[in-house]
Amino acid sequence: MNVTPYFPEPQGLFVSASGFRRAVRPVLPSLTRFARRLTANDADGEDLVQETLLKAWAARARFEPGTNLRAWLMRIARNAFLSSLRKAKPQVALEDDAFDRLLSAGPDQETGLLLAALDDAVAALPPHQGEAFQMIAVEGHSYEDAARALDVQPGTLKSRVARARSAVVGALEHGPAATPPVVAEPEPVAGDIYRRWKNGGGGLIG
Repeated sequence: MNVTPYFPEPQGLFVSASGFRRAVRPVLPSLTRFARRLTANDADGEDLVQETLLKAWAARARFEPGTNLRAWLMRIARNAFLSSLRKAKPQVALEDDAFDRLLSAGPDQETGLLLAALDDAVAALPPHQGEAFQMIAVEGHSYEDAARALDVQPGTLKSRVARARSAVVGALEHGPAATPPVVAEPEPVAGDIYRRWKNGGGGLIG
């Protein structure tokens, strides 16, 4: 049975839950693409989108009318992702400057710059890591299918994707010349908002 999630009394720009859904709907594809590339994993990407939407709803009163909603949501996603890495490996220092410089661009440029930076980081990977990351994080193949296509063991593929992901995160945080920190995979975040949107064919709940 599908259950419409409960939202507290609205405030700020989004005067109703339905208004929030309408505002968020056009940017969900870009947000999902961004989250999937950050996490290099469909399930973790979906969890990150869910967490982002929940955090955005909770913080909706702080959204400034007239500013870029897509960039605001991506900033929330980015902060949630980096927070998950801090929890997984607290001793790793994570820099904010790279993302902050991207997000300081004009409203029409922010999404393109964020995704272009991710594309550049992926392009700089060694070929075997790049093709593994491309198949898993970008094209959305399962590890089993990608391993068969690349003629490698699933464990080898997972190792390549993990190294690629660390390199991409390191490049975004410290610049491509830096040695990326080794980080653990973030724990999945509970929630089902994104899955309901996805299962409904891309529409919003409610």
